[in-house]
Amino acid sequence: MRRVFVSHACLWIVALWWPVAFAQESRIAATVGQQKILFQDGYQGFRAFPDEPICILKTKPLQFLMVGVLNKGGETFLWEGTTLEKARPIKKVLGIGPPGSFDCNYAGISAIVRHKDNNEILGIYHCEDDTDMPPDPENPDTVGAYWTIAMSASKDGGHNFEKLGQIITGPAKGSMNRSVYGAGIAGMCADHTGQYLRAIAS
Repeated sequence: MRRVFVSHACLWIVALWWPVAFAQESRIAATVGQQKILFQDGYQGFRAFPDEPICILKTKPLQFLMVGVLNKGGETFLWEGTTLEKARPIKKVLGIGPPGSFDCNYAGISAIVRHKDNNEILGIYHCEDDTDMPPDPENPDTVGAYWTIAMSASKDGGHNFEKLGQIITGPAKGSMNRSVYGAGIAGMCADHTGQYLRAIAS
C-alpha cells in the first residue's frame, strides 16, 4: 500500500503519435456538491480503496475503473451501476504481477485515453514493488515500496487490460536510503494535436 512521498512533479511527453478524439464543447462547467463517503473500507469485500482517481469508461450504464485492495495489494477493477452510489465491481481488469516483478504489490490504473479510430483504450498505471524494501519508518508493520509507472491497453472496452511495460522510472531501486521512492501517482492526457500523450508523475 502507498504512503505519501513528497517530491517534485515532473512532466513527460510520450511521443506515440496517438490519434485521440476531443470534446467539441468549449464551455465546460462543474458544480461541486457536498463531500460524502461513497465506499467505506469493507464495501463489497474490499479492504481499502487507495488514492487513485476513477476512470469513466461510459455513462449509460455507468462504467468506470477503480483501484481496490482485496488481498495483498492494489489492483484495478471494472465497476458498473445505474449511479455511482449503486456501482458494483464486475471483474478485475489489471492485477498485480508475480513476486519480484515491478508491479508485484500494486497495479492501479489512474488515467485512460481512448483511440478515436479503433476504440482501443490506453491505461497508465502506478506500480509498486515491495521486494526487499525496508519497513516504513512511520508504520513499522508495513514494508516500503519502489514505484514506477507502466502502460496498459484494452481492446475490449475496458474489460481486460494487457500490460505493455514500464514507461517512467525514477532513481534505480536500491540507490536511495528510503522506504518509499521512485516515480508514481501518474496522470495522462492527450495534447491539443491528438498526436502525443502527456504523462505526469511525482
